[in-house]
Amino acid sequence: MRECEHKIEVAQAHGQVVAVQSDDDGSHLRDEAFAQGIADFENERTQPPPEFSHGDMLRWWNEGYDFAAELDEMSCCSGCNDSTGNPCITHS
Repeated sequence: MRECEHKIEVAQAHGQVVAVQSDDDGSHLRDEAFAQGIADFENERTQPPPEFSHGDMLRWWNEGYDFAAELDEMSCCSGCNDSTGNPCITHS
């Protein structure tokens, strides 16, 4: 079972609307979806959990997945790893 599946199911069962602002009650769900996207990239899962039917949850999962993919790409980029500490033009 994926880490945040239970929290998503509970939120959906209660009809909770997830808000975008970071200081609201939905911020923990945003953080969980983002973290799940990162974890799924690291575990080579290319599809979000089926529980992500809410538009915001899917978007946040995609943001985490894309973030992890970009970090992975940068770790293999010779321009980003030229010992200057700065990303290359493509990744900046």
